[in-house]
Amino acid sequence: MELDGGTLPNFAKVPQRHWQNQVYTNQFLYAVLAEEKCAEAGVEIAYYEFPQAVTKTEYGWEVTCVGFGTKRLMHLQPETGFRETYRIEGETLITVNDYTSGRLFDDAISYAFYPVDLYTRTGVKPKPLKRGVVPTIPLRALIPKGSCNIIVAGRCVSSDRLANSRLRVQASCMGMGQAAGVAAALAAKTGTTPLEVPVPESVPCCANTGKSSPARRRT
Repeated sequence: MELDGGTLPNFAKVPQRHWQNQVYTNQFLYAVLAEEKCAEAGVEIAYYEFPQAVTKTEYGWEVTCVGFGTKRLMHLQPETGFRETYRIEGETLITVNDYTSGRLFDDAISYAFYPVDLYTRTGVKPKPLKRGVVPTIPLRALIPKGSCNIIVAGRCVSSDRLANSRLRVQASCMGMGQAAGVAAALAAKTGTTPLEVPVPESVPCCANTGKSSPARRRT
Protein backbone atom coordinates (compact mmCIF):
# COMPACT_ATOMS: atom_id res chain seq x y z
CA MET A 1 0.00 0.00 0.00
CA GLU A 2 2.81 2.40 0.88
CA LEU A 3 4.74 1.70 -2.31
CA ASP A 4 1.62 2.19 -4.42
CA GLY A 5 0.45 5.33 -2.63
CA GLY A 6 -2.80 3.74 -1.47
CA THR A 7 -4.84 4.22 1.70
CA LEU A 8 -6.34 1.79 4.21
CA PRO A 9 -10.06 1.80 5.06
CA ASN A 10 -11.20 2.99 8.48
CA PHE A 11 -11.50 -0.33 10.32
CA ALA A 12 -12.98 1.46 13.35
CA LYS A 13 -16.25 1.79 11.43
CA VAL A 14 -18.51 -1.14 10.58
CA PRO A 15 -19.50 -0.75 6.91
CA GLN A 16 -22.88 -1.66 5.43
CA ARG A 17 -21.20 -4.26 3.21
CA HIS A 18 -18.29 -6.50 4.22
CA TRP A 19 -16.37 -5.81 1.02
CA GLN A 20 -16.17 -2.11 1.90
CA ASN A 21 -13.41 -3.02 4.36
CA GLN A 22 -11.28 -4.58 1.65
CA VAL A 23 -7.67 -3.47 1.30
CA TYR A 24 -7.11 -2.62 -2.34
CA THR A 25 -3.67 -3.41 -3.68
CA ASN A 26 -1.89 -3.02 -6.99
CA GLN A 27 -2.17 -6.61 -8.22
CA PHE A 28 0.93 -6.47 -10.39
CA LEU A 29 3.09 -4.82 -7.72
CA TYR A 30 1.87 -7.34 -5.12
CA ALA A 31 2.73 -10.31 -7.35
CA VAL A 32 6.23 -8.96 -8.03
CA LEU A 33 6.90 -8.26 -4.33
CA ALA A 34 5.73 -11.76 -3.36
CA GLU A 35 7.97 -13.29 -6.02
CA GLU A 36 10.89 -11.14 -4.86
CA LYS A 37 10.52 -12.38 -1.27
CA CYS A 38 10.51 -15.98 -2.49
CA ALA A 39 13.68 -15.40 -4.49
CA GLU A 40 15.39 -13.79 -1.47
CA ALA A 41 14.54 -16.87 0.61
CA GLY A 42 16.03 -19.21 -1.98
CA VAL A 43 12.67 -20.59 -3.11
CA GLU A 44 12.49 -21.97 -6.65
CA ILE A 45 9.07 -21.02 -8.01
CA ALA A 46 7.18 -23.53 -10.16
CA TYR A 47 4.38 -21.73 -11.99
CA TYR A 48 1.07 -23.50 -12.48
CA GLU A 49 2.27 -26.83 -11.18
CA PHE A 50 0.29 -29.21 -9.01
CA PRO A 51 1.49 -31.95 -6.63
CA GLN A 52 0.85 -35.41 -8.04
CA ALA A 53 2.59 -37.57 -5.45
CA VAL A 54 4.48 -37.16 -2.17
CA THR A 55 7.10 -39.78 -1.33
CA LYS A 56 9.22 -40.13 1.80
CA THR A 57 12.91 -40.76 1.07
CA GLU A 58 16.02 -41.10 3.21
CA TYR A 59 16.78 -37.43 2.49
CA GLY A 60 13.31 -36.10 3.29
CA TRP A 61 10.10 -35.66 1.28
CA GLU A 62 10.05 -35.78 -2.50
CA VAL A 63 7.12 -34.05 -4.23
CA THR A 64 6.32 -34.96 -7.83
CA CYS A 65 4.52 -32.17 -9.66
CA VAL A 66 2.83 -31.83 -13.03
CA GLY A 67 2.42 -28.63 -14.99
CA PHE A 68 3.16 -26.82 -18.20
CA GLY A 69 7.01 -27.35 -18.19
CA THR A 70 9.43 -24.41 -18.61
CA LYS A 71 6.87 -22.33 -20.50
CA ARG A 72 7.64 -18.66 -20.75
CA LEU A 73 5.82 -16.53 -18.17
CA MET A 74 3.91 -13.74 -19.88
CA HIS A 75 1.62 -12.42 -17.16
CA LEU A 76 1.18 -12.48 -13.37
CA GLN A 77 -2.12 -12.56 -11.53
CA PRO A 78 -2.56 -11.93 -7.76
CA GLU A 79 -4.96 -14.84 -7.37
CA THR A 80 -5.96 -18.11 -9.03
CA GLY A 81 -9.12 -18.54 -11.05
CA PHE A 82 -10.74 -21.37 -9.07
CA ARG A 83 -13.07 -20.73 -6.14
CA GLU A 84 -13.09 -24.30 -4.82
CA THR A 85 -10.40 -26.97 -4.83
CA TYR A 86 -9.60 -30.18 -2.96
CA ARG A 87 -9.32 -29.95 0.81
CA ILE A 88 -7.28 -32.12 3.13
CA GLU A 89 -8.64 -34.37 5.85
CA GLY A 90 -6.84 -32.79 8.77
CA GLU A 91 -6.22 -33.61 12.40
CA THR A 92 -9.34 -31.51 13.00
CA LEU A 93 -12.16 -30.26 10.76
CA ILE A 94 -13.49 -26.71 10.88
CA THR A 95 -17.27 -26.84 10.53
CA VAL A 96 -19.60 -24.03 9.57
CA ASN A 97 -20.94 -24.11 13.15
CA ASP A 98 -17.40 -23.66 14.48
CA TYR A 99 -17.06 -20.68 12.20
CA THR A 100 -20.38 -18.93 12.79
CA SER A 101 -20.16 -19.39 16.56
CA GLY A 102 -16.67 -17.92 16.71
CA ARG A 103 -15.23 -21.07 18.31
CA LEU A 104 -11.92 -20.34 20.00
CA PHE A 105 -9.74 -23.39 19.27
CA ASP A 106 -7.08 -24.19 21.85
CA ASP A 107 -4.43 -24.17 19.10
CA ALA A 108 -5.77 -21.14 17.18
CA ILE A 109 -3.12 -19.57 14.95
CA SER A 110 -5.15 -17.05 12.95
CA TYR A 111 -8.45 -15.20 12.75
CA ALA A 112 -11.05 -15.12 9.96
CA PHE A 113 -13.93 -12.77 9.22
CA TYR A 114 -15.67 -13.39 5.89
CA PRO A 115 -19.39 -14.23 5.48
CA VAL A 116 -20.55 -17.50 3.91
CA ASP A 117 -20.17 -17.08 0.17
CA LEU A 118 -21.00 -20.30 -1.68
CA TYR A 119 -22.02 -20.27 -5.32
CA THR A 120 -24.37 -23.09 -6.34
CA ARG A 121 -27.25 -23.48 -8.80
CA THR A 122 -29.71 -22.37 -6.15
CA GLY A 123 -27.32 -19.81 -4.67
CA VAL A 124 -26.38 -18.96 -1.09
CA LYS A 125 -26.97 -15.42 0.12
CA PRO A 126 -23.96 -14.09 2.06
CA LYS A 127 -24.79 -13.84 5.75
CA PRO A 128 -22.50 -11.58 7.82
CA LEU A 129 -21.20 -12.80 11.14
CA LYS A 130 -22.85 -11.48 14.27
CA ARG A 131 -21.13 -8.45 15.73
CA GLY A 132 -18.34 -9.50 18.08
CA VAL A 133 -17.98 -13.01 16.61
CA VAL A 134 -14.44 -13.64 15.41
CA PRO A 135 -13.75 -17.17 14.07
CA THR A 136 -10.37 -18.79 14.62
CA ILE A 137 -8.33 -21.26 12.58
CA PRO A 138 -6.59 -24.10 14.46
CA LEU A 139 -3.13 -25.43 13.70
CA ARG A 140 -4.52 -28.98 13.55
CA ALA A 141 -6.63 -28.04 10.52
CA LEU A 142 -3.40 -27.41 8.61
CA ILE A 143 -1.97 -30.86 9.36
CA PRO A 144 -3.03 -33.79 7.12
CA LYS A 145 -4.41 -36.53 9.35
CA GLY A 146 -1.78 -39.09 10.36
CA SER A 147 1.01 -37.26 8.54
CA CYS A 148 4.48 -36.31 9.72
CA ASN A 149 6.40 -33.19 8.70
CA ILE A 150 3.67 -31.96 6.34
CA ILE A 151 1.71 -28.74 6.76
CA VAL A 152 -0.61 -26.95 4.35
CA ALA A 153 -2.20 -23.52 4.17
CA GLY A 154 -4.93 -21.79 2.21
CA ARG A 155 -8.08 -23.13 0.60
CA CYS A 156 -7.01 -26.74 1.11
CA VAL A 157 -7.44 -26.28 4.90
CA SER A 158 -9.45 -29.05 6.58
CA SER A 159 -13.00 -27.65 6.62
CA ASP A 160 -16.51 -28.45 5.44
CA ARG A 161 -17.80 -26.81 2.28
CA LEU A 162 -19.68 -23.94 3.91
CA ALA A 163 -16.83 -23.11 6.28
CA ASN A 164 -14.39 -23.30 3.38
CA SER A 165 -16.43 -20.75 1.43
CA ARG A 166 -15.44 -18.31 4.17
CA LEU A 167 -11.87 -19.46 4.72
CA ARG A 168 -10.87 -19.39 1.05
CA VAL A 169 -10.41 -15.59 0.84
CA GLN A 170 -6.96 -14.02 0.63
CA ALA A 171 -6.86 -12.53 4.13
CA SER A 172 -7.49 -15.90 5.78
CA CYS A 173 -5.07 -17.65 3.42
CA MET A 174 -2.36 -15.11 4.21
CA GLY A 175 -2.83 -15.67 7.94
CA MET A 176 -2.62 -19.44 7.51
CA GLY A 177 0.41 -19.11 5.25
CA GLN A 178 2.33 -17.04 7.78
CA ALA A 179 1.41 -19.40 10.61
CA ALA A 180 2.36 -22.47 8.57
CA GLY A 181 5.73 -20.95 7.74
CA VAL A 182 6.41 -20.14 11.39
CA ALA A 183 5.35 -23.63 12.52
CA ALA A 184 7.58 -25.26 9.90
CA ALA A 185 10.56 -23.09 10.87
CA LEU A 186 10.10 -23.77 14.59
CA ALA A 187 9.72 -27.50 13.93
CA ALA A 188 12.95 -27.57 11.95
CA LYS A 189 14.74 -25.52 14.60
CA THR A 190 13.63 -27.68 17.52
CA GLY A 191 13.82 -31.04 15.72
CA THR A 192 10.11 -31.82 16.00
CA THR A 193 7.07 -31.78 13.70
CA PRO A 194 4.67 -28.87 12.99
CA LEU A 195 1.94 -30.64 14.97
CA GLU A 196 4.14 -30.84 18.07
CA VAL A 197 5.25 -27.19 18.04
CA PRO A 198 3.92 -25.59 21.28
CA VAL A 199 1.38 -22.88 20.51
CA PRO A 200 1.57 -19.86 22.85
CA GLU A 201 -2.06 -19.46 23.80
CA SER A 202 -2.19 -15.91 25.09
CA VAL A 203 -5.19 -14.84 23.02
CA PRO A 204 -5.84 -11.04 22.95
CA CYS A 205 -9.61 -11.33 23.40
CA CYS A 206 -12.35 -13.91 23.49
CA ALA A 207 -14.20 -14.21 20.20
CA ASN A 208 -17.69 -13.82 21.63
CA THR A 209 -17.30 -11.69 24.74
CA GLY A 210 -14.56 -9.23 23.90
CA LYS A 211 -13.10 -9.83 27.37
CA SER A 212 -9.53 -10.79 28.02
CA SER A 213 -9.07 -14.54 28.02
CA PRO A 214 -6.81 -16.43 30.43
CA ALA A 215 -3.41 -17.46 29.16
CA ARG A 216 -3.29 -21.11 28.25
CA ARG A 217 -0.62 -23.36 26.84
CA ARG A 218 -0.86 -26.47 24.71
CA THR A 219 1.87 -29.07 25.10
